[in-house]
Amino acid sequence: MEKTVKIGEKEIKLKTSGALPRIYRLWFNRDIFRDINLLATIEDPDELEAESMAVFENVAYAMAKHADPNGIPDDIIEWLGSFEDPSTIYNMIDDVIELWNAEKKETAKPKKESEK
Repeated sequence: MEKTVKIGEKEIKLKTSGALPRIYRLWFNRDIFRDINLLATIEDPDELEAESMAVFENVAYAMAKHADPNGIPDDIIEWLGSFEDPSTIYNMIDDVIELWNAEKKETAKPKKESEK
């Protein structure tokens, strides 16, 4: 599933798929399921703590790099530095969570009713 969000004057494409949890684990040695759950508890992006900021940056970068492997730098710091106003990236936290939740809904299959 893909979504394009606008950050300042930039359009950033984000992508989720079945490969994203593995990609995220390989790149950051973290569990994206736990990290997304942490992000989902954030009510105000302006009050992010350092750990939550890093988690969000990692998740957003993984989704962006997954969507555009050749257009996004291989270095997360270079990617973050490409935003003129560093705080603007945090405005897409709701978009990241929404995209993740939409992917989960789409891939969840209803359980088959047991035969009677």
